[in-house]
Amino acid sequence: MNEISKNLKACWLLADIGPYHVARFEATAELGDLVVVDAGMNISTAYESAATKSYTAVPVEGTVAKTLDAIAPDVLVVMGWGYHSVREAALWALKNKIPVVTMSDSQLEGQPRSLLRDFLKRGLIGSYDAVLCAGTRAQRYMEYFGKSPECLFSGMDVVDNSHFAGALDAAVAERLAFSQQHQLPQRYILSVNRFVAQKNLSGLLRAFAHYVAQGQAGALNLVIAGDGPLRNELIDLIDELGLQEVVFLIGKVAYADLPMLYACAEVFVITSNSHAETWGLTVNEAMAAGLPVFVSSSCGSCEDLVEDGINGRVFDANNTEALALHFDAIGRGRYPLAAMGESSQRIIQQWGLERHAQNFWKAVSYAAARSRAPSMLSRVALRLVNWMSK
Repeated sequence: MNEISKNLKACWLLADIGPYHVARFEATAELGDLVVVDAGMNISTAYESAATKSYTAVPVEGTVAKTLDAIAPDVLVVMGWGYHSVREAALWALKNKIPVVTMSDSQLEGQPRSLLRDFLKRGLIGSYDAVLCAGTRAQRYMEYFGKSPECLFSGMDVVDNSHFAGALDAAVAERLAFSQQHQLPQRYILSVNRFVAQKNLSGLLRAFAHYVAQGQAGALNLVIAGDGPLRNELIDLIDELGLQEVVFLIGKVAYADLPMLYACAEVFVITSNSHAETWGLTVNEAMAAGLPVFVSSSCGSCEDLVEDGINGRVFDANNTEALALHFDAIGRGRYPLAAMGESSQRIIQQWGLERHAQNFWKAVSYAAARSRAPSMLSRVALRLVNWMSK
């Protein structure tokens, strides 16, 4: 951490706090004076929260403005701009001349453009002094809206790699006991998701059905962890496709059990076909657990985390036959899965908590040192978007 950030108090305000945030808070707080403000909304995740860990987060007392007045941060850090509480915090910072850092994993790819919306967004983004981006696509997004590369830092979307690597050395008997406890098949492809449309789980099921129809080489099964509003639809589709014996919907999985679930799998797959899948944190988890990853090109992480053919493959989620061919190749042993899993571990080491914490403080330091009054467009855009969303 540089000399500037040692004397700064950063306030990190979030509207959604998920289980992966806890480790980020702890790593970031080790490097500087951090206050976390919980704006009070709970995120719906594919698995249960990390109940075994804790972190002191200050709730919003009265209003966002009063809460921030009491904290008196040197720099405000917010998650994006989509929530009313986040925009209220940015307006507070504007009024009190406090530098602002935002975090973003938005991507341009696959998103329709609107001249008016882009004009307003350019103004909105201009009110932030620095950005902690997810990766390459998010940086490209910010540059499109006028941010200079020097104010962009990467590493927003990370997980506690050590937690997911914890099961790598588990004995065969331990893995067998876990599989029996959770009634898992002997060989399986794993996907961990919320059961929502953008995850394209119907596409995954149709690709797997095609693989089964072609002979089910290697006798692979499909395990899908998670839950959500489309669960009944997926059950009906499994019945329609005749996959009842080879597809396992195991529901939400406790955070403590996730490492072993990954460790017992052959490979990991994510088939999102919407660019609303701005990153895909389960890719991080699977890689940390030593799995090859098969990631759709819609996922924001594919450019940074997948070395195609080295630790996994990038594919078109809408091409079910091509994905089925990947499943067939896995079953026939045509991919060096062990070597690919080792490559996943190597790559993900560069995308861990240390990167997040260090670049968090670099962004904070940059904002503090180079803060300037937002343009008139930025002031108007921030107020207008906040007013329109009430």
